[in-house]
Parts: sequence; C-alpha cells; structure tokens
Amino acid sequence: DQINSLPVAELADIIELQAGVTKDAGGGFHIRGGRTTEIAYWVNGVSITDSYDNSQGIKIDNSSVQELQVISGTFNAEYGNAMSGIINTVTKEGGTKYKGSLNLYSSDHLSDFTSYFPHIDKFSPFASYNFQGSLSGPFPLTQNRLTFFVNARYNYDDGWLYGERRYTITGADWNGKIVPMNWHKNDMGQANLGLQILQNLKLNGELPYSKEDYQDYDHSFRWEPDGNVFKFSNSYNGTFTINHMLSSATFYTLKASYFFHDFNEY
Repeated sequence: DQINSLPVAELADIIELQAGVTKDAGGGFHIRGGRTTEIAYWVNGVSITDSYDNSQGIKIDNSSVQELQVISGTFNAEYGNAMSGIINTVTKEGGTKYKGSLNLYSSDHLSDFTSYFPHIDKFSPFASYNFQGSLSGPFPLTQNRLTFFVNARYNYDDGWLYGERRYTITGADWNGKIVPMNWHKNDMGQANLGLQILQNLKLNGELPYSKEDYQDYDHSFRWEPDGNVFKFSNSYNGTFTINHMLSSATFYTLKASYFFHDFNEY
C-alpha cells in the first residue's frame, strides 16, 4: 500500500527514500555510509547479488513488489557477504481473485540551461515512454489451487545529454544530427505460478527477468557519439520453492534457484 501511494517509477526511488540510505551521482546506494559493494541484494530469500562487483544483478519492477525490506545495522547470520545493509524484495503471487493493472506514460527533460546541457530546450513528448502491465488470479477449473501472476514492462528514456554527429569514427564530416548520449532502455518481466497441492503443502515457481541496453555519457565523444561504448545487460533468476506445514509449530521450506547475469560493453 505504501509503495502504491508513492510518486515513484523505479524500485531504486523507493530504496532511496528509506532511512540511512543515500544514492551517489553514479546511481550507487550507500547504507549507513558504507560502500556500494557492502550491500547484499535478495529476492524472496535468494541472493541476486552480482558476484563480480556486488551490484544488484537483476532489476525488479515496482508493480511486482509485495514487500520491500531495507535492513541497516545488525542482521541475522543467514545474510552473508554484506557489511552495511540488506535489500530484500518479496514479489507478488497470484490470488483467488483476478486483478490487473496498466500504466502508460511519456515525458521529456526540458530546460533553457543550454550552456551546460545543449539541445535540452527542444521538447519532444515521446523522448521517454513507459508501457507497464500486470495480471493475476486463479486458473479456471482448478478450484483456486493453481494461481498465476505475470508482469511486463518496457521503458525507454532519451536522457538529458546530447552529442552531434560532426565526425564518423574515421574522421570524416557527417550529417550533424543531434543524438542522445545517456539513453537507457529497459525490459522487465516476472512470471509466478503457485500450486496448493494440499492444505499444508504448496509449490511455487518464479522467473523474474530484466534486460538493459544503455550508454553512459562520455564528453570526449560529444562530436562523434557513435564512438562511445554501448552497454548491454540481461539477467534472470529461476526459483522453485516447496513449503510444507507439518504442524502448527513446525514447517520447512526447500528452495532451488538458478541465477544468470551477463554484461557486455563495446
């Protein structure tokens, strides 16, 4: 309920609002003044921390989040490889009633401060746009035993820093076209299936996915933006869970998970 009432578009915006959390100019989080590499990221009790640089290995869409826990200070021994904090996301599951949502918007960055931000005074209503939707509920003829939740989002942002194609990579004059140099394109999705076999036995399978294509601004390529490096990232995390309640005081949970993250720049 709190997430739905916040005027934010990204999960990172919610995290930034939590006590003890700050975000630097590069988008990295710091909890209680710690380094960005001292934070562990979890989804449904499974680590999604990229072992290469300790960053968040997969992006989660706001509309997929059931609960967000930002733990700063002391935390239980179950959370390893973290010095300053834990960010644990619990995602939504299907329920016994059908629910859906659809979110569309577009925007642009606009300013007259062109001495530092050239061409930002040119307004385009579709320089940034977002398509977002989700659907959940029970499968027909399953007596609410088999439920689903699916979510998908496509987001593109032109950014606010531009270059001009005055030269090609071989040095010749080109067409002088204005092109964005800190653009960002996101694809995110999640699928969740829950099966209540018995009153005390439940199976769950989940697959969140994210793909990012983007460029970071490099001022040395302002007149030849196509020479700037392009960056590509894609991730997914498949998790299968068994919850078995043996009695009112005893239960066990088994999880099997496969996490994949790939990053390229060239």
